[in-house]
Amino acid sequence: MRFHATVSAEKGFDRRISSLWARHWLTWVCYKWFSPRAIAKVPRSRRRESLAKAFADGFGDFDLLTAASTTPRKIAGMFVKLLVRHPSLGWLADAFFKFLYNPLVAARDRIR
Repeated sequence: MRFHATVSAEKGFDRRISSLWARHWLTWVCYKWFSPRAIAKVPRSRRRESLAKAFADGFGDFDLLTAASTTPRKIAGMFVKLLVRHPSLGWLADAFFKFLYNPLVAARDRIR
């Protein structure tokens, strides 16, 4: 995040890099903290604590990344922020990501 914040402020920065970063980084963050496996194994309070550390400097660059991403990733980013900013609504973030990831996990399991 800090690397992207630094580089994206430079003159001549290619904004397509933000889109690429957003596609891969946001997907990775969301899956690591909110996949059905993570939800089952890691308590919400622990996931919130680790995300709070990741965003200790605020959501400025995260917001730049989500602005450069697709609508579904923008919505996913909103639920990541919801968990960090409003811990009492963490259940809503978990419900959203279960809804999002369960079809993907089911498809993966059928392939195996």
